[in-house]
Amino acid sequence: KKADDLKKQYEDSLANAKEDSAKLVQEAREKARVEYDRIVKSADEEVTKRMQKAEELLLHTNLGIMEIAWKSGYEDVYYFNRVFREKFQCSPAEYRKREKEQE
Repeated sequence: KKADDLKKQYEDSLANAKEDSAKLVQEAREKARVEYDRIVKSADEEVTKRMQKAEELLLHTNLGIMEIAWKSGYEDVYYFNRVFREKFQCSPAEYRKREKEQE
């Protein structure tokens, strides 16, 4: 009888530990997802802000593309060009030329 009671206590304890572990894993996953979403949103906002700055400089200054990249927060002009092309479907130089022709 005592052995059966101990076995039952052990099994209950093990079941509770498994439930607690599953809850902790689920909570950790949710916290990680929320943090990931926050980081991605923050990065997207930063790219948008930088691209707005680049667009403003392209349209309202005669600065070269490399200097515009730097003033927009990009150290690598090739990466700047790639990000710009993804957002505007053309290079910074093409964008400037197209917009100047429309004035």
